[in-house]
Amino acid sequence: SRGLGDVYKRQVIHGEPWWAWTVVAILVACLAISLIWVGWMTLRRHEDALMYWLIMLSGVTVLPYFVEPWLDVIGATTYMTNALPYVTIADRPLPIFVPLVWVGTAPTALLVYEMIKKGWAAWTLISFAVIFGIGECIGEMVNSHFGLMRYYSNNALVYGVPLPSLVQNGGFLVMIAWVLVVIRPHMRGYRWAIIPFVAPGAYLAYTIICTLPNYFAIHLGLGPGPSWAIASLCTALNLLAVVIAAYSPTCQRYRDAVGATVLGPVRGAPSKQPVPVA
Repeated sequence: SRGLGDVYKRQVIHGEPWWAWTVVAILVACLAISLIWVGWMTLRRHEDALMYWLIMLSGVTVLPYFVEPWLDVIGATTYMTNALPYVTIADRPLPIFVPLVWVGTAPTALLVYEMIKKGWAAWTLISFAVIFGIGECIGEMVNSHFGLMRYYSNNALVYGVPLPSLVQNGGFLVMIAWVLVVIRPHMRGYRWAIIPFVAPGAYLAYTIICTLPNYFAIHLGLGPGPSWAIASLCTALNLLAVVIAAYSPTCQRYRDAVGATVLGPVRGAPSKQPVPVA
């Protein structure tokens, strides 16, 4: 029988050049917006400006050139090899749009970080994970349609995208943000050097722990029935992890600090002060 490696060797794909360059243009625009935003925070001497720069550094180094290729091996993913410049790591082609995805969107995790610090309700964090994940997957579906990427040997795909990705691709941002909130009070001096590795570490831990059964299903070549059952389980696990983080004591402390509850901030009328008795 043929192994997954033999299957991969037949997965050299070629994408539509016009769409590939369109994606690159969109991602460059996202990167420009991120740079302007982080630059503005730096000029204002925001207390978290350094962390934003270090997360972007992670997005152009560790995430695209270490995390991405190895997860592509585990998750049976490949990319186009025509039209765009690309490098090959771990036998996986990585076109230029891959690092652009990471460096242009990595600061999104810090948006969630700010949501947590401002005491946003748990359901907003969960909703963000689901809505962002589905939106990102729609982009992957379009990219798969035009040949920019492909998930192979996976029998639980939704229009070309793995079922767990619908939650996972937004959930990992919440998990990264949660870890940053936990460690931020301890960041000083040389400890800042760990920040570029926080996002990759949190992403790998969340993805592998919650989706490991699905990866086994892929590599064992299970049929559609077991594959869909396992993929559904992994989707639920990905969502459960986000729910646990959103309702964690860490997040709740920030809600309490701004006078909110897990149901959302209270926005009632200001209470009247008692009139002193003459």
